[in-house]
Amino acid sequence: MITFFILTITLLLLFRNKETLVLSKERCDFLKALFPFLIIIGHCAFFKKCVFFDDIRWSGPYIVAIFFFISGYGLQYKYRHNQMNIEYLKNKTKKILLPIMLPLTVYALLSCNGWESFMHICKTAISHGNLILPYSWFVIIILFLYFSYFLIRRHLKNEIHTFVSSIVFFCLC
Repeated sequence: MITFFILTITLLLLFRNKETLVLSKERCDFLKALFPFLIIIGHCAFFKKCVFFDDIRWSGPYIVAIFFFISGYGLQYKYRHNQMNIEYLKNKTKKILLPIMLPLTVYALLSCNGWESFMHICKTAISHGNLILPYSWFVIIILFLYFSYFLIRRHLKNEIHTFVSSIVFFCLC
């Protein structure tokens, strides 16, 4: 209930101005910054029992779904305005990977006792679909979705074919 209240207030504040687009870049950027923060707070429920943390944890799937929707909306917007090219994809990849480099480095330094330990952590991470850092699967998924969308859009120009291919492709994954 607490999360619902926080999200409702946030969305009402964001959407109070009717003169701009509902999903403007500023609003989407704010939500894309807020949602990972809420997910991190939700993960605190595993370590500290608290109604606030538990509430946010159980709303996590909805927050992640909205985050992915906004990401997809941004991709479609870029495509519609002919701004999606290989250079855009490279820049987007950098923007996704750069913020995780610091926690990844700190984790690797703190958890490794040497080269063999580091190699073991790398092999385990790859087999679990992470970027060495535990629970970093979402970064892999976002990159995978961006590249998949880019390739599907590049090869299929018809909207119906793109829609059906995307649904089939993502359901098979």
